[in-house]
Amino acid sequence: IKGRVIDLSKGAARRLGFISSGHTSVCTDRV
Repeated sequence: IKGRVIDLSKGAARRLGFISSGHTSVCTDRV
């Protein structure tokens, strides 16, 4: 999918609270 940066498992999405929407915006930082 164009523009996709991070792909999570269903378990990770559920834990982060966006399993029902299917996608969300995120911010990333280089460490």
